Amino acid sequence: MGSGAAARYHSAVVGLTRAFGVFSALSAVLLALDWRLRRAGGRGIVALEWAGSPERADAILRRWGTAGRRAALASLVLEYGYAVSFTVLLMAARRRFAPASATTPSASLALVAGTLDGLQTTALLFVLGGRRGRWPTIARWSSFVKFGVIGLDVTLLAADARRERRAVVAASSGARDS
Repeated sequence: MGSGAAARYHSAVVGLTRAFGVFSALSAVLLALDWRLRRAGGRGIVALEWAGSPERADAILRRWGTAGRRAALASLVLEYGYAVSFTVLLMAARRRFAPASATTPSASLALVAGTLDGLQTTALLFVLGGRRGRWPTIARWSSFVKFGVIGLDVTLLAADARRERRAVVAASSGARDS
C-alpha cells in the first residue's frame, strides 16, 4: 500500500469512526427520549411516524399528554441532526469499505434517505404543532420510503464492498503469481 493509499485508508477510517461516534451518541439520546414517550403514553415516536391519519396521530398525542409531547418535540429537533449523522455514516462506510463506488449513483442513496428523514421530521413537527391535514400521511410515507432506501443503500454498499474486496484479493494473488 503506497503512502497515498495509506493516507486515504487512514482518512476513511477516521471519518467512519467519527461518524459512528456522533451517530451512536445521538442514538442514545433519542432512545432515552423514546423511553420517556413510552412511559408517558405507551408508544414511541415511530408510532407517530407511522400514524398515517390525523385521527391516529391525535390519539397518540392524547395518550402522551404534555410531558410526552415535550419529549416528542425534543426528539424531533434532535432528529434533524440524526438524519445528518446517519447520512454521513453511510457515506463514510461507503468511502471506507467500497471506495471505488463512492462516486456512483448508488452513493447518493444516503442523501435521499437523509432528505426523506428531514421531510418526515418536518411533517411530524407540523402534526405536533396542531396542523394535521396530510402531514401524518406525508410523515408515514416518507418514513416507509426512507427505510426502504436505507435498506437498498446498505445492500448495495455490501455488494460493492464485496466486489471490491474480491478485486483486491484477485489482484494481490496475481501479483504473487508473477
